[in-house]
Amino acid sequence: MSQRSDWLPGTRKGILAMAKEWIIVMMENGQAWGLAAGVLTKFTALTEAAETALAVVENDSTNTSVARAKCDEAFKALTADMRDTKRCYFLIPPLTIAGFVSLGLKPPDPTHTPGGTPTAQVITGRLTELGGPYRYRASAIHVEKATRDSVTHLDVRGDAAMRRMVTALANQKASVKASGYGEGGTAAPQTA
Repeated sequence: MSQRSDWLPGTRKGILAMAKEWIIVMMENGQAWGLAAGVLTKFTALTEAAETALAVVENDSTNTSVARAKCDEAFKALTADMRDTKRCYFLIPPLTIAGFVSLGLKPPDPTHTPGGTPTAQVITGRLTELGGPYRYRASAIHVEKATRDSVTHLDVRGDAAMRRMVTALANQKASVKASGYGEGGTAAPQTA
């Protein structure tokens, strides 16, 4: 089996060792973590099936294409259940650092914001009359990096309907409302 770039071990024996460790940890902490009924039973059965299938493949006299296919399927089911179990029970509610270590998982970086740092983009646009047609230019600006992410130009026909629309937009009154944040503001930003 090739080396993986994710948190699972790169060998089938490594996956089995991790799964067996998880069984022990889930037996000790399952109730406190709110493990649903049958999760541990299913996980144990999948681990045993993968271990049995691997033993059959490792035996020269029983190593057939059918046995290898069954082994592949057993490990596919086990790793899918490991990913699901990690997502459903180990990340929500979050484990402590000791919990991650006991499961053989890399603890999360405490300085990292879950979901990453929010990125902000500002979209600006300008409509310029070129004599006959109009040119619309839109830019997306990445606020944190202070870079322009993209620029788009679009030529628009300068017919009478377009001129009326531009005139109507130019004559609209802009409504400006103070946010209440910043200097002199009394409102506090809302947090999620």
